[in-house]
Amino acid sequence: MFSSFGYQGDYIQNLSVSGNSFSAELARDYKDLALYERDEMVDWPDAELFSEKAIAAANNQQVMPENPADWNIETQQEMAELQAGRAELIQALDAGGRTRAPDIAALAQVKYDCWVEQQEEGWQTTHIRACKDDFYAALAALQQALQPTQVAVMTEAEQVVVYFEFDRSNITPRAAQALNEFARLLPPRQSVGLVIAGHTDTSGSASYNEALSARRAEAVQDYLADLGVTATELAEIEILALGETDLAVQTGDGVRLPENRRVVVQVNQDR
Repeated sequence: MFSSFGYQGDYIQNLSVSGNSFSAELARDYKDLALYERDEMVDWPDAELFSEKAIAAANNQQVMPENPADWNIETQQEMAELQAGRAELIQALDAGGRTRAPDIAALAQVKYDCWVEQQEEGWQTTHIRACKDDFYAALAALQQALQPTQVAVMTEAEQVVVYFEFDRSNITPRAAQALNEFARLLPPRQSVGLVIAGHTDTSGSASYNEALSARRAEAVQDYLADLGVTATELAEIEILALGETDLAVQTGDGVRLPENRRVVVQVNQDR
C-alpha cells in the first residue's frame, strides 16, 4: 500500500541486522521508527524516509541526523532548539559516541529525527514532547558514557580533577573514589593549602553557571571534610567559582561537554 511512495514495506518489515555496531543499532532503531510511522501513524512519506535510512545504515553507509533546516519548522524558537540539539548530538557522535556507546548513540540520533518529524507536523504535542524528552535522555546518557575514563589525574603538582553529570553537583562514585585516593596521598596537612576550583560547561547562563560551579566546589570541600581534610587541619582552603570562564576544552556558547564539568583541587605546600 506504500507503492505510490516507493516504500518497500515487505523489505523493511523483514530487514534483519546482526551485530552491535553503531550502524547495526541505527538500522534497527530506524526500522522500528519506520514501522511505527507506517502502522501506527499511517504516515507513508516519513515511513519511507526512515526505512531508507534504516536500509542505508544496514549497508554500513554513513547516516546523519536530520537537518531541521530541511523541514518546515513553524517558529524560530523551535528551529533554534532543534539546531542546538543537533549540534550537541553531532559533537557527542564525533567525540567517539558511535564507537564507545553505539546503542545509546543510535537511539539518540533516531529519537532526534523523531523529534524533528513530529515538530514539523506540529499538532501532536504529546508525541513531540515524548520524542524530545527521549532524545535528551539518550543524549545525556551518551554524554555520560563519554566522560573522561581517567576521572582523577594525579600529577607532580599534586592535583586532582573530578567530573560531574550535566547540571549536577553531587559527587559521583568515580569522583568519590578519586577523592578518597587524593586524601590518602596528601602530605602532612599542617603545611598544605588547597585551592578548590569549580567549573561548568557553557550550557546555561553565565550567572547560573557561576552558582553551579560554586556548588560543585563546595560539594568537593564537604566530601573532603568528611574524610578529615578540613580547614582546621590545613594551612588554608580557597574556594573558587569559575563557572564557564576557564574551560578545559574551548567550545561555543550553549554546549554541554563532560570535560568542562569539573572541579580541580590543587595542592599548595609550605604555605
